Amino acid sequence: MTDLTKWKFRASQMGRLMAGVKPNLTENQEKTLNGLLEKKSNGTITDKQLVTLGDLISKRDAKPQLMATAKTLCREIFQEQFFGRSKSITNKYLEKGISQEEHSLSLYTSVTGNLLFKNEDNFVDDHFTGTPDNIEGKVRDIKTSWDYSTFPFYDKEATNNAYVYQLNTYMGLTELDSSELIYCLVDTPFNLVDDELRSLCWKSGCLSLDSLPKNVIAENVQNLIYTEQGLKDYCHQSAEVKIEWFDNFKRLRDEDRIKIFEVKYDENMIKNMRSQVELAREYFAEIMNDFVN
Repeated sequence: MTDLTKWKFRASQMGRLMAGVKPNLTENQEKTLNGLLEKKSNGTITDKQLVTLGDLISKRDAKPQLMATAKTLCREIFQEQFFGRSKSITNKYLEKGISQEEHSLSLYTSVTGNLLFKNEDNFVDDHFTGTPDNIEGKVRDIKTSWDYSTFPFYDKEATNNAYVYQLNTYMGLTELDSSELIYCLVDTPFNLVDDELRSLCWKSGCLSLDSLPKNVIAENVQNLIYTEQGLKDYCHQSAEVKIEWFDNFKRLRDEDRIKIFEVKYDENMIKNMRSQVELAREYFAEIMNDFVN
């Protein structure tokens, strides 16, 4: 079995490992601490402020803890390594993301004029391992949204902390100091569109699409297909869905189907992630001890 006391976590796992972890001090507490340290060095600190200073130093130096979500992840990894059994995770979201990766890369190129090539190199250091989507000048990671409802049309900055941790892990691995989190909304593979229509039939108690109103079918299809060519191609290969049902189809412009968020290099975040990896390794040792004894 792999020595789990030296386990390296994948960049995509860091969101779970860091779930619930908060900095020991808030930004305001950090400023207060620095101010009190300066007062102490100047000899102007009061007794009450000395007590506050001691509390803040204790909080700052407190040993981080492994949270419940991180422990669950560790137990899953241990089971895979110790028992030789892995939990296969497959769903429509992952399937679309994997199968449409090239389409998302093409959309990025179409909108930005920047030709991207898929990175195939895996990076490893003492704590992390990962394969960024692209590393030309900066880290770029592409997330292919399932449908329009999961696409961040209105967000001004990256709001998914798991992705921020992932990108900082990549930056730590590649020694690049900037990154882009790229969301793309591309046409859904036709087999998945068919699966959604079959699911709709089942939920509606129908035996076939013939029993569903054409406008309902059209609405569900266009929620998953966003280009005119994609719609034509889907209807051409479908024995049941007709192009004439889509008189009100509205294509989404390329520039409306991509959102790019800059994610800054955060040295403290990377340091904290490395600390969590060390804690996870200690937890692996505890689990192993329980099984051995």
